[in-house]
Amino acid sequence: MAACRSSLTTYPELKDPDARVVIGFLEHYQRHDLDGMMNDMDEGAVFHGSDSTLNKQQIKSFLQQSLEKHPGLRIEFGPPRRIQDTLQVNVRLENNLIAQATWIFVVKNHKIHAYSIQPSGTR
Repeated sequence: MAACRSSLTTYPELKDPDARVVIGFLEHYQRHDLDGMMNDMDEGAVFHGSDSTLNKQQIKSFLQQSLEKHPGLRIEFGPPRRIQDTLQVNVRLENNLIAQATWIFVVKNHKIHAYSIQPSGTR
């Protein structure tokens, strides 16, 4: 993921406020800032997983458990790309394994309304 950078300050060209919200969400994830992540989401936000859809409270619980389970988790990401009505970001998570995926966000009124993850491989 050579094009991965990891900070909003690295993307000064981002004028789109929705893209800035997505980058902010990922930066909060980098810092393991669960409250910051939740603040970037709409009250009715959902995560569309492969087996189910999680509401905002369930997302918070899942992320909290994940961050506690993987305290050394590192995240890198590339710039958001607008594709139809979504913003898509290449994300690399690293702990014991390296997982790369495309995270797909639906942003409305500068808040994350929904997101999903499309895995692209694990090494």
